[in-house]
Amino acid sequence: MELTRSEMNFHKFEKGVTEKVIEENKERFRDDIDRMIASAIYQAEHEANSHRKFHVGAVAATYDMGTHEYQVGGSGNYKPWEVRPEGEEKACAERLATEDARNDDTVYVVGIVIASKETHADPNAHAEHPTLHPCPECQQMFADNPGTFRDDTLLVTVHYTVEEVLNDDGTSDMKAKVVSREMFTLPEFHDLHITQKGDASLN
Repeated sequence: MELTRSEMNFHKFEKGVTEKVIEENKERFRDDIDRMIASAIYQAEHEANSHRKFHVGAVAATYDMGTHEYQVGGSGNYKPWEVRPEGEEKACAERLATEDARNDDTVYVVGIVIASKETHADPNAHAEHPTLHPCPECQQMFADNPGTFRDDTLLVTVHYTVEEVLNDDGTSDMKAKVVSREMFTLPEFHDLHITQKGDASLN
């Protein structure tokens, strides 16, 4: 299935959510970026479960339009088997981190931070990118849940490494180092991942 940009239909505003509230939430998300990146890296390093060691962590900030609560939750990706057993499904970190929001139509995702030591280039993107971007299935999830993932939802992708650092006392610790990061709104991210014909690559 291919969707054009106009068919994505991201919501700009929901009833009861003012522009002021949206801007306040975006500002809070941006203020929390460094902490959320650290949390996403932790999810990738300690909570992700991948048989091929392709670890991804995600942290999502959500806002409940009914209770006016701003919450943050995270997860690692889950694919522990080489051959998927019947009845089991792989789960991307982005899906797990936003699961509660997608199951409640009063909640929208303010922003998501995704971290991985992996990188890849999407052949359908206009240019190569230095961080791991959400897979086509997650891009489809964004499109299929326009009340949860909105025009103003922010997406931050992070590439990091883990290095051994020597301490003054001669001991050493393994520490994560952010190599690169990118930030998009969902429409900006979508426009990056369209074919030259202008159709979304959301098969």
